Amino acid sequence: MNYKKLLSISFLGLLITNPSSFAEVSVPSVTNLNILSQIASATSFTSNDNNNIDINNVNQSTSSFVSLEELKENVAIDAAALGLTVDEKALTSLTSGGKFSTAGLDNLGDVEGLGLLETPDATPDTYVYDTGLMTLTRDTDYANKNIFSTADGAQQGRIQVFIDFEKKLFWGDVVAYPTVNSNALQNGDKDYANPSLGTAAITSLPVTGNANYTIRYDIDGMTGSVTDDSACGDSSCRTNATTLNMDDGSPNDGDNSNMKKYMNHNGTVSNSGNSFGGIVVHGEFATATVSSDGTATIAFEAADCNGCNDSDFAGSIERWSATGSAAAKKGEGVDLARTQVSNAFASE
Repeated sequence: MNYKKLLSISFLGLLITNPSSFAEVSVPSVTNLNILSQIASATSFTSNDNNNIDINNVNQSTSSFVSLEELKENVAIDAAALGLTVDEKALTSLTSGGKFSTAGLDNLGDVEGLGLLETPDATPDTYVYDTGLMTLTRDTDYANKNIFSTADGAQQGRIQVFIDFEKKLFWGDVVAYPTVNSNALQNGDKDYANPSLGTAAITSLPVTGNANYTIRYDIDGMTGSVTDDSACGDSSCRTNATTLNMDDGSPNDGDNSNMKKYMNHNGTVSNSGNSFGGIVVHGEFATATVSSDGTATIAFEAADCNGCNDSDFAGSIERWSATGSAAAKKGEGVDLARTQVSNAFASE
């Protein structure tokens, strides 16, 4: 397990000019996030003169209007100043209309000198992007299996991202507050999960990353919710209503039936059999360049299918999600409590 895979989070930081506060907010699921309209009113961009640029001067100018061409030019200037490349694929994707997604855009790298789940301390010069608490809504493009509670505010989440552009480091929190209708393992109360996802290296601009993990219950001798591995791909466990989006990593190890068990809620859930009653949490984030604001998505997914093949299982997945903006602010952020992880998650 490594952070680059985990951030496969659904983190996407884009140019948003209406920053969210750190107080509790409720953000509906965004189905069509038109990035072009946001670029037209974006406020952060650099000078065209890139001679002798240092981090304290990168991207500090502001304007009431930034065109698409100006954005691309400013990203190129900042990337050169920071010793990064320009990810043309990510830049094109993030400046086109359509549904917000980081699928296929993760450009984070591996970090040396830090443990698997270790993160550095934030400094006064670290950029922090925090969506605040968001309320998730059910995605009507997915199944409605009555897995998650429909009570007001029952499904909530928060994404907080830290970027040290000087050291080229990326880490953060994908915080889940899911509420599953009561079953043999869960009593119907709101849960809390915030495992350490380790640290990744930023390699290019825009910065994009995504990650996911599974919440399971009463495993490895631990009581309550425990973060475990997920073999789901970028952004979602399915590509469409008939196609799963899973890889050969743990727990699949080449067999999709393992991950299907992890997230299945069919019948009586238990840590044996075919329904473990887990929840897959996705996090996505991206930001165009230094000091530009970000956009983040958090989503919960679970399924309910009896003896299904892969196609039918994809059609049985229920999804709740929220997308919100996150203003770029320097500082140390909020110290959010970490939660327990499985033996596999801690050692892969």
